[in-house]
Amino acid sequence: MKTLLSLLFVCSACLNLRAAIVLSDTFPYTNGVLTNASAGKWRHTTGGTDEVNVTNGLVELTRTETEDVASSLAVSYPASSGTTLYSRFTVYVLSPPNGASGNYFAHLDGTSARARVFVVTNGAAVGKFRLGLANGGTTASVNWAADLNTNQTYTVVTRHVINNATATLWVDPASDSDPSITAADVVSASSANAFAWRQDPGLGALLVDDLLVASSFGEALSGNEAPSISNIPDQQVAAGATGSGLGFLVGDAETTANFLVLTASVSDSNLISAALSGSGSNRTVQITAANLTGSATVTVSVFDGFNTSRDSFLVTVVPALLFADEFNYPDGALITNATPPWAHHSGTTTGQVQVVDGKMVLSTAFTEDVSVILPGGPYTTNFPTYLYASFLVNFSALPTGGGDYFAHFNTTSARCRIFANTNNAGPGTFRLGLLDSGQTVPVQLATNLSTNTSYRVVVKYSPRDGRARLVVNPASESDLDFGLGLTDSAAEVAVNAFAFREDPGIGTFTVDELRLGLTFAAVTAVAPALRIEPLAAGQARLAWTASATGYSLQSNTNLVTTNWQDVVATPVVTGSENVVTNNPASSPIFFRLKK
Repeated sequence: MKTLLSLLFVCSACLNLRAAIVLSDTFPYTNGVLTNASAGKWRHTTGGTDEVNVTNGLVELTRTETEDVASSLAVSYPASSGTTLYSRFTVYVLSPPNGASGNYFAHLDGTSARARVFVVTNGAAVGKFRLGLANGGTTASVNWAADLNTNQTYTVVTRHVINNATATLWVDPASDSDPSITAADVVSASSANAFAWRQDPGLGALLVDDLLVASSFGEALSGNEAPSISNIPDQQVAAGATGSGLGFLVGDAETTANFLVLTASVSDSNLISAALSGSGSNRTVQITAANLTGSATVTVSVFDGFNTSRDSFLVTVVPALLFADEFNYPDGALITNATPPWAHHSGTTTGQVQVVDGKMVLSTAFTEDVSVILPGGPYTTNFPTYLYASFLVNFSALPTGGGDYFAHFNTTSARCRIFANTNNAGPGTFRLGLLDSGQTVPVQLATNLSTNTSYRVVVKYSPRDGRARLVVNPASESDLDFGLGLTDSAAEVAVNAFAFREDPGIGTFTVDELRLGLTFAAVTAVAPALRIEPLAAGQARLAWTASATGYSLQSNTNLVTTNWQDVVATPVVTGSENVVTNNPASSPIFFRLKK
């Protein structure tokens, strides 16, 4: 014990306040007056002066003297602090007190003395003693139930909850689950900024040593500071996807970071799994979600061989597909027939964006901008994964040379702007480009695209760092790695919407099969077509390919995003189709397939 603990932290900036050693002393001083020998680490507080002595690395406390001494903690805790302090020291009683009630010889100090430890003979056999405890009283409100022997070393651990002034004491504990006593007297909360030794005529004679004050039981008992772990924020992961790794920091005062042992546990292993990686102080936790939705808690633990520190965060698994629109609205203005979910957000005239034959039409002749709110948003700049958008475009009229952007995330602070122009394109063709912000596209896809041809456009965007990729007609997500990447930069912003934009530079084209989601698969999966065949007597036959599994048939009286109900009917496989014959209860009635 003499060489284990000799470090006193003197600045709160170097502490992890969730777990820290805030005072340590093994009294390795030259024999003599403690306040002098410790070079001021211990200071006189009251009573006689130069009376508390250190001899052979032990502090002497006796009934024949009255000096009290204290040593400051590395951190000063106000009375309202939510911190719990643990003190550990050894005591060797040479002679018990004369009076049954004895008096206290150790305590935490601040505006008042708290967690007072007594030596008493009350209830003890002749020649024996007991330890007593008070929250702040002048006599012990509770005593250790067993007799203790003189001339024998005992390890004492106390716990003091600062904001409710409640103290607990253990003798020779191995863990905080061992037997203990808790003081019963009621006193007000007091600040804590020091630990003190006390001499008084009510004491016998005793020796104390190996003092340590810490913010956890394990640190106090072992003398080893608990490892640190930085806060890991809550995160959201798409069902069936793996989130990007979340970085965090670990460290330890005594153990090299590479030798710390890290583990991760999850509250619902059917929903998510957690994988740790990294080395040294820099570690990463990566979450993989099953194809389910819900929430689970992940706890990351770091162990230094003595103590364990933990950080927990919530993972919410959300549907991978955030929004889908086939534009199956009646011909006419989008902002009428599709409100909600679509909204006008810019342009002098509302209703210019049209729906024709189940497709949205964007025209060079108009200036209306329309948008849809992303479910689950806003997706903030610490969002750990990507947002994806996918849609079909078919140009009937070419954009201008410089073109302009026609789709983007957000309605203000537009990001991931998708451009159409004819710069560098062959005669009668156009190209697509990508820009984070601004009006002039810095980069283009190298592919010439033709009019009157449908192309699937897919973008992948990170609100966290502004990275984005664009690709046309991808076969897999790996195609995005070779697609067009952003080369400009703009400040990262939260994302809460996706928008389409009309402008004189964009040309004229249709948009169909819009998908917004959190995974590539969610926005590129092709949903089966639903065939609706009217029958006599108000009946309808509904059919879709039998190979498309996992879909449910739903109905609604309006083309809105809410109040869709499952159709209570079991599909019958007829040839290569699932077939349901339905008698609508109301008219008009709309149907959809949902996975």
